[in-house]
Amino acid sequence: MQETHKVYELGFHLVPTLSDDALSTDWAAIKALVEAQGGTFISEQFPQPFTLAYELSKTEKGVKRTFDRSFFGWVKFELDASKADELHTQIESRSDVLRFVIVKTVKENTLHGDPEKKERDAKKAEEEKSQENVEAKVEELATS
Repeated sequence: MQETHKVYELGFHLVPTLSDDALSTDWAAIKALVEAQGGTFISEQFPQPFTLAYELSKTEKGVKRTFDRSFFGWVKFELDASKADELHTQIESRSDVLRFVIVKTVKENTLHGDPEKKERDAKKAEEEKSQENVEAKVEELATS
């Protein structure tokens, strides 16, 4: 990674009224905006249907529309830090975007969680299964 490059993640909600073809086209257009600024992709997720926790509104051409669903997608990329503001402005101007956020992050995948917790949970599950087996065997012997 070049010294002036930072790792960013762009998360966005698109209007739920997009057809499958329009969704694909808009996804490609958002990625093209990142590429046009010199961004290189690390990982991504194609927008998926998403039920919102609260309604979001979007005013376009003087008409306010309210949505309780969206298509949520994200892309992680490297970009020269000086280009981040321009990318923000371009995403903000898109009529298909309900809401978005661009955050600085790290290149590594951070979704894996605490490996020690996973170990503890696996051990606990194994102990519970062992206890269930003992209880089942006791029940079986008691009813024989």
